[in-house]
Amino acid sequence: MEWLDFFEDEFTNVFPETPIRKISKDSTKAIWEGIYNRNDVQLISRGKPSLITSEDMVIYHNNFHEIFINKQSQDTIKITGTYVVAWRRQPNDSWKIVFESVMNN
Repeated sequence: MEWLDFFEDEFTNVFPETPIRKISKDSTKAIWEGIYNRNDVQLISRGKPSLITSEDMVIYHNNFHEIFINKQSQDTIKITGTYVVAWRRQPNDSWKIVFESVMNN
C-alpha cells in the first residue's frame, strides 16, 4: 500500500456514516488491510480530475467507480461516488495529503 506514503502521518478523514476525524496513516493502513483481506477491490474508472491550486495547497476533486468482491461469498458491491483530497506543500517542498473525503452516490 505504497499509496499511503502520499499522506501526512495524521490527516483529516471524512467518509460516509462516520464522524469527521483525524486519523493516522497506520490506522488507515490497518483498515485497508482488512478490506483487502476480505475483498478483491477493482477500480473500474475515474473521471477527469478538477484541481484548485495555490502556492502551498492543491484541492483535487474527481469521481470514481469501483467494485468490492467478497473473497468468500463472491458478493459484489458496486460503488460510485466522488472524492476530494487536499494536498499541502511540506517544508522540504514535497506534497502530502492532509484531507480526504469520499461521498458515495
